[in-house]
Amino acid sequence: CMDLEVSPPANYITSITLCADLLKEACDNKNFLDIHTAQILTQILPVLVNGPPEDSTEDSYVHYYLSPIL
Repeated sequence: CMDLEVSPPANYITSITLCADLLKEACDNKNFLDIHTAQILTQILPVLVNGPPEDSTEDSYVHYYLSPIL
């Protein structure tokens, strides 16, 4: 995950690919903390890369950004 800071994904496809690679590596190593982190990152990172949706009201902010964490 530290590579994200050095080389962040530029679009939706690269962010999903990166998350899938991280999740596969975590599963292969049977590292449960990394599995949970990668699973949450899979839901959050594409949203952060793409930016907020057009209808950025308070409810949609909570739905898109906080819902996967909770």
